[in-house]
Amino acid sequence: MSEKYNKTDQSNQARQSTTLNMYKKYHPNLIIVFALIVLLFLVQPVQASFGGDAVFHDMDIVLFPDRNEIQVKDQIRLPRLKQLKFSLHAHLTIDSVEGGEVAPSPLGAMERLPVPLKHYTLTVAPSAELVTLHYSGKINHAVMEPGQEYARSFSYTPGVISEEGVFLANSTAWYPQFEHPMVSFRLNINLPAGWDAVSQGRLINVQQDGQQRAAVWEELHPQDDIYLVAGRFQRYVQSAGAVEALVYLREADDALAK
Repeated sequence: MSEKYNKTDQSNQARQSTTLNMYKKYHPNLIIVFALIVLLFLVQPVQASFGGDAVFHDMDIVLFPDRNEIQVKDQIRLPRLKQLKFSLHAHLTIDSVEGGEVAPSPLGAMERLPVPLKHYTLTVAPSAELVTLHYSGKINHAVMEPGQEYARSFSYTPGVISEEGVFLANSTAWYPQFEHPMVSFRLNINLPAGWDAVSQGRLINVQQDGQQRAAVWEELHPQDDIYLVAGRFQRYVQSAGAVEALVYLREADDALAK
């Protein structure tokens, strides 16, 4: 059984478009399939993603599934504003800031999410082009079973990092939630050996180094969310001209991958 969450790139004018079909609802006992179809056209300059109110996140991420923990270095290119409010998961601690100052705030950019939040005011240094946040903490929300009236639905979590798998999205507030919701990003994700990670956009690089694995995903066109899904996946790749399909399975299954 499977349930798909279909998310289409909102930029119809983009010369590079991405369709991400993924399972937003999470249950460790289900075979989870991620079908990623990337339509590769001429790539726009990176600067195009910084237009308007889009926020660009360049993240170095380390996942520790056995400890339910994440560590993030997030280099953020913001709209030309010198002071912004943002919200972050309350179990994530901001360890240091470069290019500005962060102070607690009674109100933030997000008020209603299914996770506890802390709110901050970010003041950007006058000469800074980027602000870098270093933060870390644990995210492990229980899988919620659907009520009887939703008997045909699957279990769901707003966010989890565990040995069974990882699911993070803006419902988790795992990255700074600014008042400007549109984002583009580059994720350099470090995982245990034998794990793999999926997000929107293009898979740029995968490397294995001893007991660590690194996957780099990049989306240069504005999105309203950043997904990070990880687990012990078997990855299948099929290409047909400019179209590349990636299928991620929890267990090897050549027939299902096709």
